[in-house]
Amino acid sequence: MVDPPEVEKVTVPAEYKTVRVKKLVQAPKEEWITIPAVYQTVDKREKVTDGMMVWRPILCETNAVADLISRVQTALAAAGHNPGAIDGVLGRSTMAAVNAYQRQKGLASGQLTIETIRFLGLNPK
Repeated sequence: MVDPPEVEKVTVPAEYKTVRVKKLVQAPKEEWITIPAVYQTVDKREKVTDGMMVWRPILCETNAVADLISRVQTALAAAGHNPGAIDGVLGRSTMAAVNAYQRQKGLASGQLTIETIRFLGLNPK
């Protein structure tokens, strides 16, 4: 008979691997916090009165002579409104300056009124 092979006891090391798990450390809880209000000033326009149509005396083409228009342009420039060239012509830039002046002073706007000419310190005649 044959003798059995000799058996030796060998230690096999353990195998490890890293496993990532989520572990509850603290139970969920409810907290009340105060978030301060943020304020901002906002301007808004409100209609106070209805607009209306009113008859106003205006400078007609017959009376819109170059001398008077030049004086209006000079007065507008002195009041801080750019009428363009002081040329005695009631053109687009002069009318833009007239309308800006009228809005600033709270006058009726859209045409060169006698009231506007008087506000500028001029005599319409």
